[in-house]
Parts: sequence; structure tokens; C-alpha cells
Amino acid sequence: MFREITIKPSKNLQFDLGQIAESLLFYEKVNLISSPLFFKMLIEHEEVDSFLELMTSGKINVKLEDNIFSTMRNEIAGQKSLWMRPTLVTGGKDLTIQDRLERVIMTSTDRKGYSRRLTKKILDNSEVILHSPEIIKFVEQDLSDQTYLKRAISKSVKFFDPLIKINPEEIDAKVHNLQGGFIIDTNVNFDEINKNIDTEKHFGVEYILFNIMNTRVDSALASQLDSDLVTSPIINSLLKEKINKIIHSSSNNLTQIDNFSDVFLHEGKRIRDALNSGERSLTEYMKILEKADKFKDWLKNIEDDKNILTEYNKAVASETWVEKLPAKSFRFTFFTGVGLVVDMLGGGGIGTAAGVAISAGDTFLLDKLIGGWKPNTFVNNEIEDFLKKK
Repeated sequence: MFREITIKPSKNLQFDLGQIAESLLFYEKVNLISSPLFFKMLIEHEEVDSFLELMTSGKINVKLEDNIFSTMRNEIAGQKSLWMRPTLVTGGKDLTIQDRLERVIMTSTDRKGYSRRLTKKILDNSEVILHSPEIIKFVEQDLSDQTYLKRAISKSVKFFDPLIKINPEEIDAKVHNLQGGFIIDTNVNFDEINKNIDTEKHFGVEYILFNIMNTRVDSALASQLDSDLVTSPIINSLLKEKINKIIHSSSNNLTQIDNFSDVFLHEGKRIRDALNSGERSLTEYMKILEKADKFKDWLKNIEDDKNILTEYNKAVASETWVEKLPAKSFRFTFFTGVGLVVDMLGGGGIGTAAGVAISAGDTFLLDKLIGGWKPNTFVNNEIEDFLKKK
């Protein structure tokens, strides 16, 4: 407990010396993710000399950001939508972190020699960090996650104005890719939210993107430094949302795999158990994986809030000529290890007796007749054969 903490000032709270001081009392190691602006504020508060003592004594580890994430934006003529693209910004080819730090200090002191000496002391007792451009890919993934996007918008509204509450279920939000960037269309009324806010603040899609992007940046920092993390309340809230979603998604998916095995695989047997027991070899299983692309594509397109058992049944029974038969003339039922059983409740069709069992080979033929590949094609003809082998 209280081993290490990383403090990353937020956009609207660049200077919180009290929090830094408090952390130094409780934690063995304190990291501060700093921009040149932080030292400008130290000078203005006449605390820069004391802070330099903390740095030189090793009580605080200052990490200067040599690049920052920002947003390219552009108005679209005739539309309210704003085109945006996350980007990683540096000071330019010829402007080093030393140049930027010295210039910022100069704006507060107007003393060239002092600014140069102070800059050297800061750089001698800190380290420079570079953010990875790979984070942008994760931001794009977050934007394509409808559930997370709606929750991020809802929480952003709440933290922007606590008097306004919009539930995620009320939000419509779509992301359209366009010319290397994207447009976020949403039913959130930005004008209404901004109506009673002072002119220095503005709520819009940029604010939403900023929160989503910095949640990724801060989580990467915490992971990289293996420490506790102090960030803004909204980013902290979204970090919890992201972690809870990962835990829930992992737990839910593993449960669904087990349920799928119980219902649809031979004697409820699991692939995992067959391999771990030595009953089947990895070499045998590799042959199954080589044929699994269509099945994995089908799984990938199932929405997060759907149940795989229900979707499997729907996929097998949907959009076939059998569905066009008169109502109540058929129903499909699945039994573990048997395959497909068609119970035709009158009206003729494939087999006239109720409860006609169809073998895996017959199921394959049936699939060909009534509409091509379906997930049960792979399950019955590949996984079932793999598990039933003697």
C-alpha cells in the first residue's frame, strides 16, 4: 500500500501543489507528469525554488511530456457536425523540450539568463517521456464501442454540468469515418447544455473526445509506471467504466462459452477439457482453427448485450425458405451431441413425422439446401467430429 503514485494534472487543473505535497507524505515514490506550463505556475506562485529542492533530493520524479495528444478539427460546410482526428503533437522539428521550457519560463520572468539556468536545472533533475502513437488506435476502438461511447458522453455531461443528467440509454451516437478522421453524430443537445454556462467553457464533441482520449493516455501511463494514478474526476470515472467493462465482458464471455458448450457440443464437453486432459492434441485442434474464420466472423458481429445461445438459434433458423412456411408449421430445437432435430408440426416439409433426428452429415446437406453456411455448419461438422473422435 502507498508504494507509488503518478499524478497527471488535468487540462482544467494544471496546478495542485497541495495534492503533490500530500502524496509525498504518504507514498514512497511520487511521479509527476509535467508540462512546461507547470513550472510557469510554480514561478508565479513563488514556489519554484522549493520544488527544485524536492526534485534534486529525489523526493519527486518529474517526467516532462515531449509530445501531447491533441485534436485536429474542421467545420463542415452546411452541417453542424464537426470533423475531428486525434493526433500526437510535438514542438516541431527544430523546437526541443528545452526550447519550449525555456520560452515558457521567459514569459513569466523576462530574464533570459535565469530562464536558461532554470531550464537546465529542471532538465538535469527530470526525465522526458514520449507518448506512443499506438494510443490513437485504442481511442478509435473506444469510439467504435457503442456502449462505452454512450456512457462516456453521459458522464462527460454530468461532470460538465452536474445539474444536467442524461442516461446512456437516452443517447443516440454514431461515429462516421471520413478522410482519415471521423464525425460523431449524436442527439445530445449541446446548445441546451451550454445555455447557462460561462463563455470560457463549451461542451461539444471535442470535450467528449478529449475525455475518451485522455482516459487511454492516463491508463497507459499507469500501466507503464505500474503505479496508482491521480487524474481528473471525469477521467477517473471513465477509467473505472473501462475497467468494469473489461471485467464484465471477460466474465460474461467466459460464461457464454461454457453455456454454449453445455448446450451445443457433444455431451457438454469443452474444447479446453479435451486438450488439457490429453484426449485431443493441439495438432488435431490446429486443423479445426484453420476452418474457423467464418465462425469467428459470425461471433465478432454479435453485439455485446446479446446472448450467444439465442443468436446461434436465430442464425441457424433465420432467412431460409423454411421460415416462409405457414405460422406454427415448424420449430427448430437443439439437443447436445445430437445436432439438429426438426419437429414439423403439420403442413409437410422436410420429413413429416415429429422429432426426426438428422445426423451431422444430413445437417450439412440441409444447410446447403436452405441457405448456405450457418454457424451450426462449423459446429456440427468440425467441432463435433473433433470432440467425438475415439
